[in-house]
Amino acid sequence: MSVLQSYQAMPDKRPTSVTYQLDLKTKRLGRRMCQSVEAINQAIFLALSVERFNYKIYPPDYGVELEELIGKRRSYVEADIERRINEALMQDDRILRTRDYSFAFDRESLEVQCTADTIFGSVPLTRRFTIGDSTNIR
Repeated sequence: MSVLQSYQAMPDKRPTSVTYQLDLKTKRLGRRMCQSVEAINQAIFLALSVERFNYKIYPPDYGVELEELIGKRRSYVEADIERRINEALMQDDRILRTRDYSFAFDRESLEVQCTADTIFGSVPLTRRFTIGDSTNIR
């Protein structure tokens, strides 16, 4: 059982997710509800935005561990970030797997593109992470 299990069974046995939509401009919960793919996109965004173990409000299996990658060699980051993202996303029972990773380094940041296969279909992801000072990225 996942701490993120927030869906409920529908009469046709297909689970659905219903949650408040985040307003990313005001950084507050909106008045509108979202569900299914939109809710999964929001859950993915949040899981990849929270550094694991940094906030007591979140359980220890929520978030992604990226702080350790700051300042590390590019080859190490590229080899390990796929595992870290997959581990963060697989905590959600609605996400079945991640695949098709590609990476683009740009000075202090890394852009990751992948696909998350969910119970609602495939969701393309693109996220940019800051991994440190450009003198250490090789």
